[in-house]
Amino acid sequence: DVFWQEGKVTFLDVNYDLFMYDSENRTKFFIRNIASLIEQYGSISGISPLYDDIYIGFSVNGLVRLNSAEEYKESMIDKDIRIYGLRVDVEQGVLWIATDGQGAVSYNKENNIAQGIHLPQISSGLSRQVRSIMTDEKGNLWFGTKGDGLIKISSYESAFQTDGRIEAEVILPDLRTDAEDYVRSTREFQVYSMKESAYRDGFWVGTGSNGLYFYSTEDDRLEAVTNSTGIPLREIHAIVEHGDSELYVASAITGLH
Repeated sequence: DVFWQEGKVTFLDVNYDLFMYDSENRTKFFIRNIASLIEQYGSISGISPLYDDIYIGFSVNGLVRLNSAEEYKESMIDKDIRIYGLRVDVEQGVLWIATDGQGAVSYNKENNIAQGIHLPQISSGLSRQVRSIMTDEKGNLWFGTKGDGLIKISSYESAFQTDGRIEAEVILPDLRTDAEDYVRSTREFQVYSMKESAYRDGFWVGTGSNGLYFYSTEDDRLEAVTNSTGIPLREIHAIVEHGDSELYVASAITGLH
């Protein structure tokens, strides 16, 4: 397993030794062996460094913290959540957790609490699982859902109202609406992955049956990406840019393209 965030790569080798590589300083260091954690909690869906600690999200058994002050001794944060992915907002010092059935959960180390954003709190029409989370350089928070497309919370620090409402938009290729006005139809737009582009103004969107999209910040809309491979791209779970002219996508059905 390999996980990348903010220039830091965490990876597991064949013996389940956990390492971190800092791409800026070009240094690698050993954290600890986590074979016992995998045996106890099962498959890993995400690993993220936050401050000096390491957080591990398990697919069906919750969130674990490895405490750097105690030689990376593990402690369970929340064992009752199923996790699809982790994302650190380094500016706010917050760990965002994409969950199955509980919406997006934020973890703040200072307060040692986890706070959830439940999709029905945004709109009664939203209840699909959150499959991906991204924050962009403009301070917007994005959720990719299993069926209800993209959810955008603009400048999310100021988006939380005193009455508990959260102002947001629901975005699909052929629909854009305030979340409170969103009504689910029979169509589905599943978003499994998002990747902000380092070379273009916007981010890539990997979907279920709809293939690859790009969200143009300049045009403020989703655009389908032409697929010249001849192979249908579906269930895109990972996206990696390689320079300004190559893009790699990982499909759960047809492999790497």
